[in-house]
Amino acid sequence: ITPKEKRVVNKFVYDSVLFTIEGITGHARNEILELKKRGKEIYITDPNYNSLYEEEFKNMYVPFDWRKDAYITIVNQPPVRWNNTAHLRNRIGYLAFDGKLNKEWVKIINESNMIEIWTPSEYCKKMFIKSGVQKPVIVIPHGVDNKVFQPKQIDQFDTFTFLAIG
Repeated sequence: ITPKEKRVVNKFVYDSVLFTIEGITGHARNEILELKKRGKEIYITDPNYNSLYEEEFKNMYVPFDWRKDAYITIVNQPPVRWNNTAHLRNRIGYLAFDGKLNKEWVKIINESNMIEIWTPSEYCKKMFIKSGVQKPVIVIPHGVDNKVFQPKQIDQFDTFTFLAIG
């Protein structure tokens, strides 16, 4: 989106593996459902829809007009898979990686047509920059669903015993 085109964008392409039991795919599904709740139109690229997951994902395979419509592409994949959506516009790479990035990933990131890179923590941002990433790196923290996560008040003890086996 060029500065002249700045406007509210209501269409998103979401490129990620979505239908596995891994935490990263759960994160991606939750992010998509939240965008949908906010009235955004979503097109997903994962061809492996599984009926074990939310029914509404079935309706997210209808593409829009790539040439005319304003949209943002979120690529929630390792950089080695970023070429799958290189033909799309307004691409944002989402990457969570704890540690220094390898040189191949840094090269892919810097040579990609990504507008910016999103990551969930200041630590990741620092490591990306230290690794040589030259794209803008923006921290977008993981959200906490307070309907699911409700910490309970625990009793306070003066001492406790910790047992470790191994």
